Order: sequence, then C-alpha cells, then structure tokens
Amino acid sequence: MNLPNKLTVLRMCMVPVFLFLLCVPLPIPDMWLRIITAAIFILTSLTDMIDGKIARHFNMISTLGKILDPLADKITQFTLIVCLAMRHPVLWSIIGLFVAKELFQFAFGKDYSPFFWMMAVDSA
Repeated sequence: MNLPNKLTVLRMCMVPVFLFLLCVPLPIPDMWLRIITAAIFILTSLTDMIDGKIARHFNMISTLGKILDPLADKITQFTLIVCLAMRHPVLWSIIGLFVAKELFQFAFGKDYSPFFWMMAVDSA
C-alpha cells in the first residue's frame, strides 16, 4: 500500500472520531467541540488534497486509490451532513438530495459506475 492510499485510509479512520465528537454528548464546552471538529474536518480535507497531489506527482495512482479516495470523500461528506442534520433538523432534506445525487452518479456517471470499476480492475 503506497503513501496516498495510507493517507486515504487515515482519512477514513478520522470519520468515526468526527462522528463521535459531533454526536455524543461530551463534557466539553460547545465552542471547543466546534473548534476540534472543524480542525478534524480541515485535516481530512488537507489529507484528501495531499494524497491526490502525491499520487499524481510521483505516479502512485492505483486501482485501490481510485476506489478508496471517492469512497472516503462520500463517507466524510455523508457523515458531516448527518451530524449537522441531527443538530439542525431542517437539513434532513439535504440528505435526501445527497442520496439522490449519489445514486444518480452511481447509476449513470462514468467514475461511479460499477462497470467502470470492473474495467479499471481488469486493465490493471
């Protein structure tokens, strides 16, 4: 497993921490909780950017990375939306739009189609 894939796995491992901090009542002032969760989200965003740059610059693009990176992005986005919707119920409609968009892209988008993944695996 190369460095970009390790960064992607690290990003996926940060999602449960993010989820825990936003959804479990903790004896921490709300302001500090927001700062900590924002820092974790910024860290996940930076690792997303860095792993892509490393993979492209050092030609470390892999089939595993092509699958894990978008998956990590979607897991992070979905977790953030659900956590925010738990605090602000008006946002549940955004979850419906998010799910509809992802289903549409999965069914019709080249990068999300299971047929594309199979072709990428077969050509590796």
